Amino acid sequence: MVVVLVLLILGAIFLLLKQQRKIQKLKTNTDNVYRKTLEEKYKKLEEDAQQEFRTKQKSYSDELSYLRKELEDFRSRREAINEAIRRERELSEKEDFYKIQLTQNDIEDIKLLDSMKDRLCHKEVLPKVIWESIARRPVSEMIKRVVGQKVGGIYKITYIPTGEAYIGRTVNFKDRWQAHIQTALGMEKVASSTLHTHMARNGIWNYNFEILEEVPKDKQSEREKFYIDLYGTKKQLNIKSGG
Repeated sequence: MVVVLVLLILGAIFLLLKQQRKIQKLKTNTDNVYRKTLEEKYKKLEEDAQQEFRTKQKSYSDELSYLRKELEDFRSRREAINEAIRRERELSEKEDFYKIQLTQNDIEDIKLLDSMKDRLCHKEVLPKVIWESIARRPVSEMIKRVVGQKVGGIYKITYIPTGEAYIGRTVNFKDRWQAHIQTALGMEKVASSTLHTHMARNGIWNYNFEILEEVPKDKQSEREKFYIDLYGTKKQLNIKSGG
């Protein structure tokens, strides 16, 4: 009887221990699930926070870049205006430096030869005569004075009596200015435009030639538009807004 009782007690203890192990295991599993859930929630919160930070960082970076560009544009425009004022003062003080220096006799000869144009059978010869015998040397001297070692960029041609101007761009100041002048004389080196008609009517000696800015080719379109807007030349000798 005692043995049976002991066996029953041992069996109960065994079952109790087994139950406790199950409870402990269940508790451990529950803790693991809970911990894993917390870790996943934390990881999700961390990822969301990082994503929000990156989004805001990009937004702030874009806004900062925009503000920097606006500031740079403002500074560029301010510098261009200051440079334009300085250049206009220099032009008024050194007008002959920037224009084709023809003598009065040269001007009278050009006018006389031009008046004979309608009486010639080979009208195309006359501009070449004017260029070779009268205009070539003073034009070359003006280009050498003004251009110096500069290559290409944005330039301005101004009709001195009224201040009307033309803004252009080129990869070679020397060749472009020479082509403008030759076309105005009637040699048709480039497509004739409002500028050339104006120069032909008023005389190539009445214009200033100046370089506004040296600019690489890939930036010239943008800067040409900028200066046409700055000087308002679309209402003058530019028929387009540039670009």
